[in-house]
Amino acid sequence: PRVRKVLLSFVQAVGRSGLFEVLRMTTNSVLLADQARDLKEAGLSGLNISLDALDATVYAEMAGLPGAEGRKMAARAWAGFLAAVENGFDTKINCVPIRGVNDHQLAELARLVYQYPVDVRFIEHMPIGSKGLWTEDRFISSAELLERFKRELGPMDLIPNQDPSSPARRYSLKGGLGAVGFISPVSGQYCRD
Repeated sequence: PRVRKVLLSFVQAVGRSGLFEVLRMTTNSVLLADQARDLKEAGLSGLNISLDALDATVYAEMAGLPGAEGRKMAARAWAGFLAAVENGFDTKINCVPIRGVNDHQLAELARLVYQYPVDVRFIEHMPIGSKGLWTEDRFISSAELLERFKRELGPMDLIPNQDPSSPARRYSLKGGLGAVGFISPVSGQYCRD
């Protein structure tokens, strides 16, 4: 919805309606840098940002835009993320770990919680969509990733769930400003309770 010209007025109208306590939007953040301030002023309170890789080449490959165009898109996505943080949005990064594609930089993504007050959530790759994209050997379970992070990042403490609508199991890292979360639609129950 970010590319629609009516987005800002839509956010303002929904925000003024008083129907929602929290107003969030999911985005790839590619166009966010230029409009983050206006969206915040319009009443948007939170952003879920899809960011599967920090490396521009891997990001471009996962976005289906290899080459220079994809790397430019990666730079714009990162600028959008920074704008979200700078404008005080409740920011959650969503990453889909895929073995052999972006698994070598997942800990680097998790380490963002040391620099920024954000949640970095890892969502298990689901067997949906085009044939051939999901294979069992590329799947990384939340449990496997949690154990890997404990080895690479140190102790992780489970944060008691205070939002029953949240599908993520969140963990704190010592010295972290945010949390690392795991959403397990394949290996666990997607919607608990």
